[in-house]
Amino acid sequence: EGKNVVDGSEITMRSGDFCIIPPRVSHSICVESDSVLLNILVRTSTFTELFLPMLRGSNILSDFFNEILYSNNYKKYMLFHTNGNESILDFILQMYGEQKQQKKHYGEIMNGLLIAMSGKLLQMHEDDVEYPASYVEKMNMVPRILAYIRKNCTTITLAECAAHFHFNSQYL
Repeated sequence: EGKNVVDGSEITMRSGDFCIIPPRVSHSICVESDSVLLNILVRTSTFTELFLPMLRGSNILSDFFNEILYSNNYKKYMLFHTNGNESILDFILQMYGEQKQQKKHYGEIMNGLLIAMSGKLLQMHEDDVEYPASYVEKMNMVPRILAYIRKNCTTITLAECAAHFHFNSQYL
């Protein structure tokens, strides 16, 4: 168990948790017990090559990555609670082993493992994701925004609706 501070928000990390943090988001980690923590860093070029096809899909990872790439206001992290899922742990340990040994073609193997692990995270833990409280609060506003639009649909403009809810019109 440990604490992960992401953009000023403290997250309690438990065994098997997998946290994705976008580039340029400040974060720090404090491990409070005899634990092993692995930090997987992905180069921009690797991300572009590997995850570009995934961005065309419709799932929580593609939504997350698209927000990072195309929006100024995005989630600061996404935390998967895998509860120590052996399959996810196996992918991580295999990637660690490849990085440590650096045998011929280890990079290609690591890339394949990263894609496979991402698919497995979606398949098994899409419903076990935690987002920052500030993002959840904004998502809870969606029904209110839709109700406001329905009520004023004949007269409302995007700029007026955005101002009413204190959003940037592009974001809204």
